[in-house]
Amino acid sequence: MSDELLFNKYDIFAVVQARTETVKKRVQSIPANTLLNAREDDLIRALLDEFHLNVPVIKDDEIHIADSGEVQVDVSGDPMRMIYDRS
Repeated sequence: MSDELLFNKYDIFAVVQARTETVKKRVQSIPANTLLNAREDDLIRALLDEFHLNVPVIKDDEIHIADSGEVQVDVSGDPMRMIYDRS
């Protein structure tokens, strides 16, 4: 089993901050002629399509436990256990 925490690979604040800076640079790189002649809705839609974040959503009313019950776990190799016969 991995010791990595779920949804903990990146700092969300840093991701959002970096994405904000990238969007600002992208908007500043749009030629003035394009800004003047394009429809505002079209520009916004294009930027949203390019820079949207696909964020997982937890649906509280759909949470369930798939399988539950007791299971045997081999702890014979765990040095923190008081097991005298490790065979």
